Formats: sequence, structure tokens, C-alpha cells
Amino acid sequence: MAITQTITTYTDDVPDKDTMTPEEFDVAAQDWVDYQTDIAPEVNTWSGQANTLATIVNSDAASASSSKDDAESAANIALGVANLLGNWSAQTGTTAVPASVYHNDDIWILLTDLADITASEPSFTNSDYTIYPTDSTLNRISKKTFSL
Repeated sequence: MAITQTITTYTDDVPDKDTMTPEEFDVAAQDWVDYQTDIAPEVNTWSGQANTLATIVNSDAASASSSKDDAESAANIALGVANLLGNWSAQTGTTAVPASVYHNDDIWILLTDLADITASEPSFTNSDYTIYPTDSTLNRISKKTFSL
């Protein structure tokens, strides 16, 4: 969307009491008032278009911010998976993000730095990790969730 409304330019003499006679000033002042009255619909249309454009820009900015957050999250996941440390059971000591471990047939992405990785076992209830959604993981979870 663009602002298409134009505002008519004032082309008559601007009222100036210091340089005009009283009669010239009266005519110029009336012309100025008439101009202001005539352009009111143009100004209203222009401001409506500007408000609509501002709404679109704000919406686009929010969408861009959300996309930025999504991209950062995806980048962090990619870094975590790229830094696969191996089996969780073989790890000891401190572990820093980005990292991931293999545990119970799943890849778990570390979400927070750990002082002792052995004290934080990956699971769905442990907020230190999130599961990396592989096809086999999703298949296994859906079977558990939807089986009767």
C-alpha cells in the first residue's frame, strides 16, 4: 500500500499584516481560510492512508521479529545437533550450550549450561533439554500417544 492522496498546494499570497494593506490582508486571509477548508477532505484521506500504512508496517515488523526469533531458535537447534557429544551416559563434568546428547534412542538438545551433566538426565520433564524431532522419535511418540 502506498499513500496516493496528494494535498493541493497553496498558491495564493500568504496573509502578512506587516507587508499588506488591510484590504490585501483581508483578501489573503479569506483565501487562506478557504484553502484550509477545501483541503480538509484531502488531509483526512491522506491521514487515513498514512494510518493504514502504519498498521501494515507495524504488522510486518512484528512478523519480522517473530521470523528472527524462529531463525535464531533454528540456528541454536542446528548448533546443538552439530555438537553431538555422544551418549549421555558417557558424559561427565560441565557441559555448555550448544550441545546435544544421545539418550534412550533419542537426540536431546541442551538448553542450558550444566555444571554436572550426570545430574541432569534428558527426559520430557527435564527443562534442561528438548528432544530433537527425528522421524523415528515422532513415530514412537505418536504410537504411545494414540495407541488404545
